[in-house]
Amino acid sequence: EEGMVTVVDRGRWTCAPDVDPTRPPVTAMRARELGRTPIVVGDRVGLVGDLSGAPNTLARIVRVEERTTVLRRTADDTDPVERLVVANAEQLVIVTAVADPVPRAGFVDRCVVAAYAGGLAPVLCLTKADLGDPEPFAAPYRELEMPVVVTRRDQPPDPLAKLLEGRVSA
Repeated sequence: EEGMVTVVDRGRWTCAPDVDPTRPPVTAMRARELGRTPIVVGDRVGLVGDLSGAPNTLARIVRVEERTTVLRRTADDTDPVERLVVANAEQLVIVTAVADPVPRAGFVDRCVVAAYAGGLAPVLCLTKADLGDPEPFAAPYRELEMPVVVTRRDQPPDPLAKLLEGRVSA
């Protein structure tokens, strides 16, 4: 059965089966034949075994499908290895506050570059707009024709929900 990895936790993967979205998620382990193949959140996988999702049951991941996009954490001074973080997401939602704490353009810029490098569409989500004016920070990103969504504590996040609906987002 096909599914998507939704959680990775210490050698166990939680997968959402494709067949029936109302079914409970399935906990799985990597099949021996996959060796050390990396499996990350968003991977499309083939599952066999106990697919009931009942407590204390375990399925096996026997296949990892080819990835359409990848979000990577690049190597740096503290970790020389590049690591996969998310696979097959359509968009990367970059969330930062307008105030308290002050937004960091460097962080957002690195996220935008990582999104483009991995084939994801970046979306900037500015929160806490009730505490400050989002436009000075948002203006350079709007020039990139990148979607910018602004949320406030006193209003429902409907514009953000609309951007997320029906899409796989990280």
